[in-house]
Amino acid sequence: MCGTTTRTTNHNKAFSSDDTHRALDTTRLLLDAISAPDQAATLDEMRNDVMRLKLDEQARCKQRQAKREAELKPHLVGYLSAWRESTPAGASGRSS
Repeated sequence: MCGTTTRTTNHNKAFSSDDTHRALDTTRLLLDAISAPDQAATLDEMRNDVMRLKLDEQARCKQRQAKREAELKPHLVGYLSAWRESTPAGASGRSS
């Protein structure tokens, strides 16, 4: 964990939420191993916060995607035909 964390910070790369979660989890395991339960509990809370933020961001992305699709759909009706209608007769796209 420390090697990866050091390489990431030395190369000015941003931590992803997965990297942050992994670093907190590894540190929590270390604290458990050295019998530091209070500090491990604090890291558990931090780890849960990171996971909650990640899930919230994923939900926002899905909402934005659905909104964009809903805004575009009325404009596309009538302009785009179904893919079956636009392929030449007999061209199913399947290989025999």
